[in-house]
Amino acid sequence: MTSSLFASNLKISSGNVSNFYAGSTEISFTVSQENTFSTNTYIYSSDPVKDCAWIFVKYSLNGDSGPWNHCTITGTSAGDDASTTIQSVSDNKGVFLFSNGNNSSWKSNYVKVQWNFVADGIGTFPSSGVKFKVMGIEMVYISTGTFLYNAGSIADSTINNFGGGSQVTVGSITDVPAGCANDWPNGYRAFYLAKYEISQKQYVDFLNAVDPYGTTGTAYYDSVRYNLYGYYVQSDNSRPIGDRYYIASERDTLGCNWLSWSDATAYASWSGLRPMTEMEFERAGRGRNNANIYPWGNTDPLNVNSVDTKSEAEKCWLYYANCDQFSGSNGPTSVGHYLSGLNISGAPQVRTAAQTGASPYGIVDLGGNLWEHIINCQSIATPTNGNGTTTIPDVPVWPSYISAGLRGGAWDDAPTRMRVSDRENAGWAEEIRAASVGFRPARTP
Repeated sequence: MTSSLFASNLKISSGNVSNFYAGSTEISFTVSQENTFSTNTYIYSSDPVKDCAWIFVKYSLNGDSGPWNHCTITGTSAGDDASTTIQSVSDNKGVFLFSNGNNSSWKSNYVKVQWNFVADGIGTFPSSGVKFKVMGIEMVYISTGTFLYNAGSIADSTINNFGGGSQVTVGSITDVPAGCANDWPNGYRAFYLAKYEISQKQYVDFLNAVDPYGTTGTAYYDSVRYNLYGYYVQSDNSRPIGDRYYIASERDTLGCNWLSWSDATAYASWSGLRPMTEMEFERAGRGRNNANIYPWGNTDPLNVNSVDTKSEAEKCWLYYANCDQFSGSNGPTSVGHYLSGLNISGAPQVRTAAQTGASPYGIVDLGGNLWEHIINCQSIATPTNGNGTTTIPDVPVWPSYISAGLRGGAWDDAPTRMRVSDRENAGWAEEIRAASVGFRPARTP
């Protein structure tokens, strides 16, 4: 059993396999999380929100050599922490863990999921060689609710934009772009969204699972990008199989840039998740019935496109444009960096939403750090959740890059690009990797 550290403060450890049943076996582990909030406890939201962890499991019948396949989960237990609840999902691709604590840390031992190996095509549990990777992504549950789209009427009306570029209230499942079905994710419907952009460590764990031998020709990695604008993913075939992709210099938590649409969608599908739509982006960045210009409110950020010293990088939380806080050079910062309770002198500090850059739901870096891949309004097919493999659902259910785009601005952009309704790159129809582009996944309940 292996364990991984994901995002900024979710830990999974102490794995064990036991209790064999007819066609299934039990996998238990420990999960802990820091600085969580539960329903109605995020102080900047008037909307019910839930902080949670999406947990999924990969298995290999050939030890660390892989291939790593997705486990079908058909039974669960929340472990020994009475404040923790576990929620199954209809497609059995994983589970959600919720803490009922208020802005506190929690830990639950003996969290259990039941792997239905027969459902995954294995008639008899292997006597040797089987290994598991239990993985997690911090997410926020956003409940069904009304919100303002195109607030301030700063969006354009092209590419089938809902509301034609004018401010409009989204108050029903029928408020969708022209041609879309009522189950199209329009932000009014409840959904889950990752609290953080995908970090470089998360992406490395993905690469080591889909390409454990570190093949240089893998579709999702480009060695040319190393050390370029804060990208520190490396590959070394002299390292053990399954650990050949790695991060140098303790840069694990930096947002992962240089991700193409294909990179992002492969990661999402492999995780049992999906890309978000641009209407979900605005709901997550604005909250219910708010007209805020930026995710954190209406305070304009200053523009610091070029930050050349570490001392300036440490001050970046004041500006939201962000940069690599380790080297002090241009590039993304750590995911959730501005949520820290310390100021630039290292003293404790309670920060306002305007200082953290967080949205009303506690979701961070929706404005700044990295542009984020989204499904734009011209893609009228309803995107399904991922199937646990890198083979994404057939186009147009998940669109090609032609019907995708970007939202949110990045470390190298003017402040106007960080506005929630800004659509400058909503039609960014290019299948390329860029220094300022990353990703965060979503999921339909």
